[in-house]
Amino acid sequence: MNRLFRFLTLLLWVGFHPVLAQEFHVPEKQTDPQRELISPEGWVNQVGKYVRIHGPSSQVLTMERLLKHAEASTPRLASLLRLPTGRRIEIYLTDSQQQFRDLQPGNPPRWADATAYPRLGWVFLRKNSLRGGMAAKDTQVLDHELVHILLGQAFQDRSPPRWLQEGVAQWYSGEYNFETIRRIADGTIRGGLFELEELAGRFPQHPLRADLAYAQSADFIAWLVGRYGDEVLATLVRQSIRGASFEDALFAATGRTVAELNTAWGTRPGRSWLWVKAIAN
Repeated sequence: MNRLFRFLTLLLWVGFHPVLAQEFHVPEKQTDPQRELISPEGWVNQVGKYVRIHGPSSQVLTMERLLKHAEASTPRLASLLRLPTGRRIEIYLTDSQQQFRDLQPGNPPRWADATAYPRLGWVFLRKNSLRGGMAAKDTQVLDHELVHILLGQAFQDRSPPRWLQEGVAQWYSGEYNFETIRRIADGTIRGGLFELEELAGRFPQHPLRADLAYAQSADFIAWLVGRYGDEVLATLVRQSIRGASFEDALFAATGRTVAELNTAWGTRPGRSWLWVKAIAN
């Protein structure tokens, strides 16, 4: 059975990778040849309208709590993004670090709390006891991955710009906070901050630089919402799905060029104190 599972996983991985007309339209239904992972022996599942959660029987109470949360969050997040909820999302709650790595078709970073595979509609979560005492709440992590799924399904065969998917995921999951600002301050003395254009592609592999890229993406999204209002994110998503370039999507949403936005974002009131904090650190 173990060999069969690994073989099926390998077949899936060949075509799927984690987590990127005039009328705007996103298909409500999409299909994949194989959407259900073969669960380990002893696992159970709980089914809702928007998600189905799989996990070991020892985690049934946690599964119930996460299912209830996801059933409320999925339509809420879809509404905020002006996107359909799409097909049912499969959530896998893993019982060990080895299980977290072996079950999924990709090779997640060691520091990842969760991963999402939008084309498959799969989310993998590590249970709380594997994530350390200072980790974000599992419901917050789940919201982050649900945003990835919703955005990824809307973009279909293309990947959303990295700053967009990571920044929006952190913003809507409530992960943007004072800790984000601290991470940006720390980044100023660990190789310097990224330019906006650098956040459009793949993030660095080094954990500290990757952490800074995540923090800056969240900071940019938070600044955009503060400057241009909530609708700016839905406009960015619509324009990007239509195929607009990084520069054109931002201009359509804000009326400003990338250079202008980069300057305004980097020199906004209150930003200069980051350098003072970095020196103090």
